[in-house]
Amino acid sequence: MTMPDQKALDSTNRAIYKALKAAIISQSLTEKISETALMNDHRVSRNTARYLLNMLEKEGYLRRVRGKGSFPTIPTAHTGYSFNILHHENDFRDILRTGAGASYYGLLDGIISSEAVTRGSLRYLVLRERDSFDQIRENILALGPHSGLIITNPYSELDVIKICNLERIPFIAYVSEEADFNFINHNSRQTTFQAVTHLIQRGCHDLVFAGWNVSFPSSRLRWKSFSAACDKAGILPERRFQIPFNVDLQLDVEQLGAALRSCSEVPGIFISSNSFTSSVLETLKILNMPFPTRSAVIVFDDLPQYTTLQLSAVRTPLAAIGRTMVETLIEMFEFEFRNDVRITLPGEIVIRGSI
Repeated sequence: MTMPDQKALDSTNRAIYKALKAAIISQSLTEKISETALMNDHRVSRNTARYLLNMLEKEGYLRRVRGKGSFPTIPTAHTGYSFNILHHENDFRDILRTGAGASYYGLLDGIISSEAVTRGSLRYLVLRERDSFDQIRENILALGPHSGLIITNPYSELDVIKICNLERIPFIAYVSEEADFNFINHNSRQTTFQAVTHLIQRGCHDLVFAGWNVSFPSSRLRWKSFSAACDKAGILPERRFQIPFNVDLQLDVEQLGAALRSCSEVPGIFISSNSFTSSVLETLKILNMPFPTRSAVIVFDDLPQYTTLQLSAVRTPLAAIGRTMVETLIEMFEFEFRNDVRITLPGEIVIRGSI
């Protein structure tokens, strides 16, 4: 895929580039374009005019004819943009196994319902376990120009991200805020801190963190925010309990039970992933510790059934994230590839009867 060279342009010159491309696509600009005309019409330097023309040519919107000049053209391969949701062949199995389907479908709904996605086609790209780096690269390049990737499980697709950066292929990943590649998420640092603070304000001074092992990026980030909220409130380290789940979603019930029984007051439980909600609630039932009288619970992140269960939760703006992913790809299609996209949207704490 050929993309324009990356170069810093101010907002005025960037607007000029977008306007020229839009005029070519709409066929309102069909006459020869020259550096001199751009300089006079838009009051830019010769270097800037030359750079704008080079960008248009590299994207296929300008055709240079020796001895005659540069003429607008619409790329024959460009019948619209291509938005490709990338999956590894094991991703669907993992989504079902971890119970993350509702969150995934919320994100997908935002992508599908985006008005921007109507400007192209939406496709799935499934990678196989046995695919080599070169095979993956060939598959991605075969998507053609004006194609971009939406990556929902980036840590299993690091080769893909490497290829995108090397080949300057637009991509955006849904991943925690600690990523060092193009990502979007909500501000989970802030919402985790707020959620734990709600538990403390409820009167909980024994705090339980139940979730993935903190070696996982998203869990590590939430554990840091959990600890920061405890530190600010003066919660002693010995009154904080970390109960990890393993990769098979198995909870050490005895460890959780021992932690809960050692609490001198009503424990506050922060479930750092909705994949583990059922296991924690079942354990509370076995121990006869219903909320809100003998426990307080808040979950990351919200699901429709939590309204009936009266579970308080962190709510991720999944629909807004999905829409923004599409809009971000279009921004790169229409201007230039970027590898510095770092987007965090505000989340929300939904308080119900569990605290």
